[in-house]
Amino acid sequence: MEFHAAHGFLLHQFLSPLSNTRTDAYGGTSENRARFLKDVLLAIRDEVGRDYPVIIRVSATDFVQGGLTPEDWAQMLKPLESELDAIDVSTGGLLPIQPSDVYTAYQLPHAAAIKQHVSIPVIAVGKIYSRSLANRILEDQLVDSVAIGRPLLEDPDYAERLLFA
Repeated sequence: MEFHAAHGFLLHQFLSPLSNTRTDAYGGTSENRARFLKDVLLAIRDEVGRDYPVIIRVSATDFVQGGLTPEDWAQMLKPLESELDAIDVSTGGLLPIQPSDVYTAYQLPHAAAIKQHVSIPVIAVGKIYSRSLANRILEDQLVDSVAIGRPLLEDPDYAERLLFA
């Protein structure tokens, strides 16, 4: 199962210093801001057991100074690695701020930065449309897996063409 801590949803709001201005045990330091995430993750793990894969989706950057960075995420997720099976890395969504440039694999550097700090698999997304690019990303060991989404929504034959290209 993948649970969502990205794109401005509740968990992301607790994690980002831009939206979490609490002064209690769930605000302030990155450790405190990650407390709710830890509580949720432990509750999920308690329900599904150790043999069920649990993946977290994160927004590696808020695209503004003072927001979350890949390094912040690595620091918050490192203590939770034993409860997670993978990290699915996206970006943005907390604020109506877009990246300055959306190019092929534009989110890959964020996923690769997180991968440098954790020992569990990291998944990259974001305009990775070709099989050759996905293969190169994996061969270069920038991340452990590549996810696709939008191409499947845009083209019902995409998966078939990708497999047999």
